[in-house]
Amino acid sequence: MNKENILQQLEEIAERLSIRVTYDSLKEGSINTRGGLCKVSGDYRIIVDKRLTAKEKIDVIAISISKFDISQFYVPPEIRDIIANSSETEDEQKAVHVNSHD
Repeated sequence: MNKENILQQLEEIAERLSIRVTYDSLKEGSINTRGGLCKVSGDYRIIVDKRLTAKEKIDVIAISISKFDISQFYVPPEIRDIIANSSETEDEQKAVHVNSHD
């Protein structure tokens, strides 16, 4: 499966989890993050830097989805493995998870 198909599958899983995926420019000024999971007005959102490579976008979305139970959905084995094997360093955890004021 090519990276664009993997990315599409991950976006569809996020949608099934009621998580909105958006792509924005995140590397401006003092902001230095690839993106990640956040909560906006009570709703989960995955914000991804639009300038990342497809592989990097896959990483950000897979890490975010890995925090949710996807067992109720059919997920192709290759995609399930990507989600299960996604990981982040402690520094990435601090940079990625930004909660807005509710």
